[in-house]
Amino acid sequence: MLAPNETAAARGEVNGVVLLGSSRGVEKSSGVAGVPRLGLALLAYLLLDCLGGRASRAEVGAFLWEKADHARQAGNLRQLLFRIRAAEIAADMQLLETTATEIVLRLRNVSIDLRRFRAATHSTGGSDVAAACEAYSGDLLAGLTTRGEGLKSWLAHERARLRDEFLTALTTYVEAQADGPVDEAAIVAATRILEIDPRQEIAYRTLIQAYQERGDAARADQYRCERDHVHETRAERRPAPVVVLPVEFALKGSAPTDGAAELAANAPRLGVRNDQLPHVIVSPHAPSYAPAAGRELVAELAADVATRLAQMRTLTVVAVEAPVDQKAHNAADYLIEVRLGQGRASAIQLRLLTLPEHQILWVASFADTGQYFERAPVTLNAILRHVEDREISLWDSGEGLRAAYRFTLAAKRLLNAVDLPSIRRARRLLKSAHALAPNFVPTIATLARSHIMEWLVRAPLEVAPLELAEQLAKQAIAINPDDHRGHHELGLAHVYRRRLDEGIECLKRAARLCPEGKGVHADLADALVFNGQSREAIALLDELALCFDPGDDYVRWVFAGAHFACEDYEAALLQIKQMNNPAPAFRISAASRALMGDVAGARRVMKASMNFNPNFDLRSWLAISPCRNKGFLQRYTEGLRIAGFS
Repeated sequence: MLAPNETAAARGEVNGVVLLGSSRGVEKSSGVAGVPRLGLALLAYLLLDCLGGRASRAEVGAFLWEKADHARQAGNLRQLLFRIRAAEIAADMQLLETTATEIVLRLRNVSIDLRRFRAATHSTGGSDVAAACEAYSGDLLAGLTTRGEGLKSWLAHERARLRDEFLTALTTYVEAQADGPVDEAAIVAATRILEIDPRQEIAYRTLIQAYQERGDAARADQYRCERDHVHETRAERRPAPVVVLPVEFALKGSAPTDGAAELAANAPRLGVRNDQLPHVIVSPHAPSYAPAAGRELVAELAADVATRLAQMRTLTVVAVEAPVDQKAHNAADYLIEVRLGQGRASAIQLRLLTLPEHQILWVASFADTGQYFERAPVTLNAILRHVEDREISLWDSGEGLRAAYRFTLAAKRLLNAVDLPSIRRARRLLKSAHALAPNFVPTIATLARSHIMEWLVRAPLEVAPLELAEQLAKQAIAINPDDHRGHHELGLAHVYRRRLDEGIECLKRAARLCPEGKGVHADLADALVFNGQSREAIALLDELALCFDPGDDYVRWVFAGAHFACEDYEAALLQIKQMNNPAPAFRISAASRALMGDVAGARRVMKASMNFNPNFDLRSWLAISPCRNKGFLQRYTEGLRIAGFS
């Protein structure tokens, strides 16, 4: 991590505070200053979210302890500020100035890596890229966990924003080196790009070119092999058809493409507003010096992106323009730029930005149009995921309401709690959303999930909830077969109706369409446990934990089941202990305790489980269980009977 450096010392800043990576306060004389972790979160909040680094005490209290009442928030804040002040005195630095009503960032004798990083990313000079790489040692406040949904959502949003800001700065600099010679800063930048996203083709090309220029053929071959390995191990690809812009909505200054009528007959019209959904502009972007073929290429791809997004019915594509009119900017929420890449004439880059701020949320690069079309479904699902994440954060901040879209996001949050009241509240929201937007795939798929979740929690004999979930999932697939959500829910319905092979195949297809989907991989792991592939499930879950915060209750529930199947009962109980609401996992907890010899503890959990679900009957559950893993079933049944279930 960053320590006080010569540059900081020359400026008189002899102390440092690290907010990126394994965040901590750093003191020149003795190592780590005693700035508490929530104090670091407060500093990040003032730097990133507060104009002039100034916030009221009430705002800070609500941000850090949203679940506490006002008196508790004020008391907690006083204690936190006291601890920060003690750290300031010990390190001879100043971070904050406080009054009876306000907290203001006042830095004296201190350097903060986040400030250096933001300054460095505003320029593409080699020294600034090197400074950005030095400052950005990992995600914002890495390792900081919180139970507060507001702080958790804010952290997720800011981590993604800073990561994308870093990648964009590095990618822009690296692309500028495409014609060579490649300098040392570009080598550092390309290496860091691959650490964050090992699929970035531009980084491999830069490193191969750099080491060829330096006569190091072995290193160049090493990066060629790594690139080829990444390509070979990607999810199974299938060719995607070239989709043209419907006749009703041609690019400004472009003639409509032949054959569009057939597509337009089954697709929503582009440019027709749906105020329930976020509004998006798709803009082809090619520099003025680009050849005519390059400009035509990005125009065609922008049309393809717009048409596919309109078909998915999750965003409203209100314009496809080049250049984009400022009035249209003010009326839309997001901008998707389709850019001509640097270097190769056929290289393409997609960028998702917020409007009107032009904050970059996501960037993807493609070596050529063939690679784009191969990855189009995955790419569009990534766009939708980033938009959904931001819309959730906007909801948390109280900005606006798009009824069906927001109702669906609220329902998804409720389903994470995995308890019957939350599931039923979620379904009421989803029915309202469905009435407003009958063909909205996220609503239909989440409605299917609500029926599956209720069946899981109640463990009833009847299969009616699963049949209804299956019908809804098939409806979602019929509307958009390239949206992973329909395949995901259909896979679950198949699994719990004891059609494991079909279920696993559907879940694998959903995972191919959405490689970044935490829930898809968790459910696939659960299905593998049922199929007797517990070790494979654990490996998948471990890989998942490296990429995502496995903190929601449902994923921990799946983790617990996988560990139980592998006879690691302590690990199963540890996962359950970390659940916010462990009630749905009471039966696994009771069986684990019983098999570890803690019969008294198992019986206590059994009683709590029966209070949670008084209709549970072990024999009936065994009759409907989808599990093929005989050893798992035998141990689970034995543990439940020892615990007192009958």
